[in-house]
Amino acid sequence: MTFRAAKCPECGADIQVPQDRDAVKCMYCGKNIIVRQAIQASAGPQVRNWMRLASAAAEAGNHEEAYGYYTRVLEIEPENYEAWLGKAIAAGWGSGLNSARFSELIAGIERAVEYAPDAAKDDVRKRGADVASDITVAYHKLSVEHTSEYIALDDTWAEHVGRCLPMLAVFEVANRLDPTNKHIITNGIHLAKSLIEGVSYRDPYDTYDNGTPKTKTKHLPEQLEARVQQTMDEFVAKMKALDAAYEAPEIKKAGEMSAGAAIGCLLLLVVLGAGGWFLCTKSRGEKTASPSASAPTVTSGSVEAPVAAPVADTPDSPSLCGKPGATFPKTIPSVEWSKYACKSQDEAGSLWGKCVAGGLYSKKPEDWCPGDKRCCPSK
Repeated sequence: MTFRAAKCPECGADIQVPQDRDAVKCMYCGKNIIVRQAIQASAGPQVRNWMRLASAAAEAGNHEEAYGYYTRVLEIEPENYEAWLGKAIAAGWGSGLNSARFSELIAGIERAVEYAPDAAKDDVRKRGADVASDITVAYHKLSVEHTSEYIALDDTWAEHVGRCLPMLAVFEVANRLDPTNKHIITNGIHLAKSLIEGVSYRDPYDTYDNGTPKTKTKHLPEQLEARVQQTMDEFVAKMKALDAAYEAPEIKKAGEMSAGAAIGCLLLLVVLGAGGWFLCTKSRGEKTASPSASAPTVTSGSVEAPVAAPVADTPDSPSLCGKPGATFPKTIPSVEWSKYACKSQDEAGSLWGKCVAGGLYSKKPEDWCPGDKRCCPSK
């Protein structure tokens, strides 16, 4: 039998209570007490401290540390809605390409809404929906960058699609939580659009006789495309319900030829024969291809703002890290912000724990540090 420190809610005495019991008698006043309430009464100051530590860790981008503190709080106060929301957000930001934690993100937000007092429920729904959208946007950015780099490999496109389908589901849940948030609906529309459009790329492993990489495309299977199209149509309908003047973005599938281009190629076919058609279609493919055969890049189907398109991982990548215009975390003095720069974990070394994620200084993924880098102090 395991005992926990507690405080009698009736007489205030410090006592020890068995964790496997629902109720016991206080050995000092003899009153019946609820074990959980007695533990909470004793742990109140500690819980408040854990909440402060969790909030500070989250602001610094240390999401696993925040997750741990929120978990401790919930062990003592299982109906603490702020802890549920914080834990859900920490889980979401802790997602990796091979370990998306969307189920935990959504379940935590829904639990937070359940336990929130009636006066706070609407606010919790909106906060949860907004952050779920931001996390999904950031996760999509990671997936696009990875797909851009490895698109020529057999399974890369299918893996990207497999990651994007749960993202669409997150946008659907976020929309249900906050139906009037146009930002969320727009993200859902453009994510669906990008999947339907597919990708166009140059394959460095499959070349013409002269060594030029062949331009290729990849699209969704027909049945899956129909499902994604239906999801996009539902988002579009919701946007039109909020804005009657809204027009859905045009879908341009990767590798497809516009009507004007097709007429031009047909004219070349008439004048030059089959060679004219080859020159026309080959030229069109090269215009959309990556300039580097060694690093094939997705050149169509990238999700439009505010969901980010691929950003090259170079020192010159635009970022608000350490620059004016950023909404830097409260834990960082403004005079210190100029000393921050984008660094990988190896570059940051022991300072990695002080580095901050992009979502903490800008809501726009294009303003974040590229790839897996974070915004880190110089010393």
